[in-house]
Amino acid sequence: MVCRQSQCRTPLLGLTARRLSNFVLLLGLLLAAAGCAQRHVARLRPPSGVPAPRPAVLHTGRLWIDVRAATPDSQCVKGDGKRRLCFTDVRRAIGEALEQRLWPSFPEVRVRTKSDSLSPGDYVLLVDLSLDVMKPGPESAGWAARGRLEWRLVRDGFPIAAATLESRSPALFPYGSSLGLGASELVDALSLETAMSLGSMPESRPLPERALPAVTIVDGFAPSQNAVADSHEQNRATAPIRAVTESRSDVESADAPLDHATAPPGEDPHASAPRPNGSERTDSLDPPEIVKLGDAPTPVEP
Repeated sequence: MVCRQSQCRTPLLGLTARRLSNFVLLLGLLLAAAGCAQRHVARLRPPSGVPAPRPAVLHTGRLWIDVRAATPDSQCVKGDGKRRLCFTDVRRAIGEALEQRLWPSFPEVRVRTKSDSLSPGDYVLLVDLSLDVMKPGPESAGWAARGRLEWRLVRDGFPIAAATLESRSPALFPYGSSLGLGASELVDALSLETAMSLGSMPESRPLPERALPAVTIVDGFAPSQNAVADSHEQNRATAPIRAVTESRSDVESADAPLDHATAPPGEDPHASAPRPNGSERTDSLDPPEIVKLGDAPTPVEP
């Protein structure tokens, strides 16, 4: 069968167009993969084993943790002259951290999903978390992760309290995936501070107190007071003893009585002589300075 020139050219043009479209699609995929490779991924780890705070108030309603849509699971930032850095698993990290810290204060704590329905008397904790980085400063050698947490406590549609917290990790991390560890630490700190605030809030619907049956100890054993005292004496007897030797002149000067007549006026004759420069002894150290970032929870009028 003989075809005309225009009829034979049509299949060839269709094949060329398909090959060209496949080439463009492959090129786009390669460019996308190259773009993904030009960023750092800082994955947030699960919450650490920091114990939950002991609550001052036991609440009667369930608590639902609602991580808002304004908190994306992947948050990307870009340092000065650096590649993009993306914090991942953000929603899971803040949800699990709050769940582990808040369970002693409420009878049940769960991260809310779309299929969960509320019951009358349930608490809802609305949470927004944003992460960022801080570049090295004049007094720091590395990068730091910085976080801002906004929470709002609601019950039966009425707001109860709200607060905004800020924290940052130590500036010890190189720019890159290691900042995920710093972000995980500040998420733990923010969740712990939130749990302490919620655990001290008063309960407006307390359960009526009920008298429990009396309990009698029938059998058992416990360490006696004498055994405890003996163990303390044994620990003191086996403790290492530090021997401090002094020169003969120091001993004689310490043992020699001080003539009250020769003591300078205005000075205590029983006061010890000052030590030479460079050998002063400091028996007490100043306590470390504790800095608390963030605002205290403020009640919200319904």
